[in-house]
Amino acid sequence: MIPHNWLPKRGTARLAEVAEALESALTSAKYRKWSYSSVPRGFALVTQMEQIKSDGTPSPEPARWNTSLPAADMLTFLEFLRALADTQPGYYRVIVYVVTDQPWSRTLELPTARAAEGWLAHGFTWLPADVGAMPYGPEYRTTTLVYEFTKASQQAAARFVETSSISADDHLRRAGIAEPLSRR
Repeated sequence: MIPHNWLPKRGTARLAEVAEALESALTSAKYRKWSYSSVPRGFALVTQMEQIKSDGTPSPEPARWNTSLPAADMLTFLEFLRALADTQPGYYRVIVYVVTDQPWSRTLELPTARAAEGWLAHGFTWLPADVGAMPYGPEYRTTTLVYEFTKASQQAAARFVETSSISADDHLRRAGIAEPLSRR
């Protein structure tokens, strides 16, 4: 859950202001693309898939936004040595913010990397005005979902990581999103 004091004050703001706060933090963290999807009485904001290092920090530009395996010159010396001994996996993530006052349940179906990339492609380019005009009431919650994937080789399909060694809070910190969002 995103702490309430990181977002506009509930009860006096509109959902558009929450979306603006999230977009501003993403822009500060150098995210280039995101999209919106409908959820009951709210919205979901989905980031584009990004390549990350094994510790959750973003890969350096331009590799960050490339979903192919990292080039050898993008690897640290230790990662390069590991790659010589064993195929160096690629690590990827998609971050989804769900803003609603309705309880929801997670699905048992594991997401695929292809499906996660589709969330961005099939979403709205901006928050619809009718959703943005809704009051951000006291029952609203903003939940962060981090979907992490690994890819063992260029030919292998990316595999969803069911239990990450990195917490969602750490993903947000290492992505550079938590700091600008927490400055409210």
